[in-house]
Amino acid sequence: HCFTDHKCVKQCHYCVDESRSSNSTNILCCGYKGGHSGQHQCKEKVHTCKEKCHLDKFRGCKRICARRVNHTKNELNQHHLCDAVHYCPCKCDLLDCEQICSLPHKHKGKHKCSINRCNKKCIMTHCTNNCSHKDHFHSESSSEHFCLNEHQCNRKCDEKGHCKIQSSLEKEIRRKFRGTYGDFEYVLKARLEPEKLTCSLVIPAGERMHPGKHYCSGKYHFCSTECPTCENIC
Repeated sequence: HCFTDHKCVKQCHYCVDESRSSNSTNILCCGYKGGHSGQHQCKEKVHTCKEKCHLDKFRGCKRICARRVNHTKNELNQHHLCDAVHYCPCKCDLLDCEQICSLPHKHKGKHKCSINRCNKKCIMTHCTNNCSHKDHFHSESSSEHFCLNEHQCNRKCDEKGHCKIQSSLEKEIRRKFRGTYGDFEYVLKARLEPEKLTCSLVIPAGERMHPGKHYCSGKYHFCSTECPTCENIC
């Protein structure tokens, strides 16, 4: 809590106006909260008409007519009118946007809410950030939606050979080796499983892919040829 009353500290516009013509020094402070729209007006004197504003169904309306007491019927379409901005009640024209239009009720063109960014998600895999484009209607003209972050490349390494080899246990298989100087039997108990690793490079923000080839973080790569005898990886 900031311990202030948040009241407007300006002088009443109508008290000031009347003091100029009557030399009155009884000028009161504005009775509205700080940051209000329209003229500064005290709430102790009857300066303006108190009839209901004819636009009271619109957002932002102060409900009470802000014209002078006994204003004539030929003023501004003969209606009672407050001094607030009356906002359009329509829904934003952007597909999938549920916000209300933030423009004045007599505006022309598209209905636009107050959100000033694209409502789509970044198109990069596994990224959940919002598109960084400042145009709320960006998705109507483009399918390229990117956040402001770099992204990890998820393609496989382009280097020749295997990036990694793991051994996996399997049932015993008896094989016979026939050599120049003799034969012998052996038991095959493990199978080597080759693997291609994911690229370790980073894709710059706003780009679909980094330049050049894809490289994993491995310092060297294994031969991809199978041993003709045991059919395992070299």
